[in-house]
Amino acid sequence: MTRKIASFKRSQDQDQLTRIADEHGLDPAVARAVASVESGGSDGFYEGRVIIRFEVHKFWKFWGKDNAELFNKSFKFNHLQPWKGHKYLDDEQGEWLYVHPTGTLKDQDREYRALRLADGMASDTGQVYLPAQCMSMGMFQIMGFNYSDAGYFGALHMFKSYLSPNSQVRSFFTFLSNYRNGVCLKAAKNQYWYTFARAYNGTGQAKKYAGMLKAAYDKEVRDG
Repeated sequence: MTRKIASFKRSQDQDQLTRIADEHGLDPAVARAVASVESGGSDGFYEGRVIIRFEVHKFWKFWGKDNAELFNKSFKFNHLQPWKGHKYLDDEQGEWLYVHPTGTLKDQDREYRALRLADGMASDTGQVYLPAQCMSMGMFQIMGFNYSDAGYFGALHMFKSYLSPNSQVRSFFTFLSNYRNGVCLKAAKNQYWYTFARAYNGTGQAKKYAGMLKAAYDKEVRDG
């Protein structure tokens, strides 16, 4: 999520992560590397809130394309490179603002503002559950629409469960094991970074993401 190289904070959830990684036959440094890239090695929280990244293009996919006029009044994104140009119309400031301008945890206020805006719009059409499917969450930034593979019966259930760091760690390994018949877990075990990147983070920036994972893993190993 933050797209920078940082070390996993070893005082946070280290014992549980190591234990569950061992149960799955996975080098714990690989899991720490994913957390380092996705959330700066945090415990999944920033200033008391679960870390999220609201993906405008996913809100378009799940809600906006069927409500285009309403969507376009409040959200924008680059349809050719859908991971870019995410903006929302801020009523307080009366201007279009980037949802994730820095790509760091400092963006959390805007991420939550965009989520609340989407919540209100989806509620008006009786689809209050949809915005939670359109965000990644926690220290491993798993997308809400992957709630079933992560071990939950809904994205809101997943989000509420993520108030516990331990739940975030356990659901990460559940997701690795379940998603596409375990393709992520197999790639992680073999350190096939590009394969893992494509499956876990999508194809749009797979090469870049794979390089970041490799660098984060090497750093975790060096730091011991």
